[in-house]
Amino acid sequence: MIPNQADIIKRCLKGDEKAFRKLYDTFSSRMLGVCKRYARETAEAEDLLQEGFMKVYEQLSGFKNDGSLEGWIYRIIVNNAIDSFRKNQRMQTVEISEIHDDNLPFVSSNDILSAINTQELLESVRQLPRQYGIIFNLYVFEGYKYYEIAEQLKISEGTVKSNLFDARRLLKEKVTKLFDMKDTITSQTK
Repeated sequence: MIPNQADIIKRCLKGDEKAFRKLYDTFSSRMLGVCKRYARETAEAEDLLQEGFMKVYEQLSGFKNDGSLEGWIYRIIVNNAIDSFRKNQRMQTVEISEIHDDNLPFVSSNDILSAINTQELLESVRQLPRQYGIIFNLYVFEGYKYYEIAEQLKISEGTVKSNLFDARRLLKEKVTKLFDMKDTITSQTK
């Protein structure tokens, strides 16, 4: 919560640009992190952030000050990312057989998580096919249920489940390859 939240909101509603700037400065860095999970590159994430805060400004009169302002802004940012995806992308399917590599060695998830950092993991998520990444983010990070994702993206629940399964498999492959690469580099430097 920001100090004098109710006052800042009132000032924003009266058109006070400094008050909105304070609101933006308080939440923009955290919301940019959210946008990066849905975007392919930083510039796209920054565009999502700007569009999202424009919607925050337009809808601020709808905030009733009875819950978390950050949570309310977060929901607008996520919904904006979903809307942008729906408007700008046609749902595309990817043949898993084209990407899947059966020759990958088994690596435990604990080994992987200890060897890669959060940024590398998020980058792997960003490299998933677009629809898979969106569904993965909504399910894993946002906590949406299958039917909620299906409603948001206007696809069937079966497609959501299938895409989530494929996203997890592809992500495991990407992370395993990253882990193997790091393991090779480490053993070469010893």
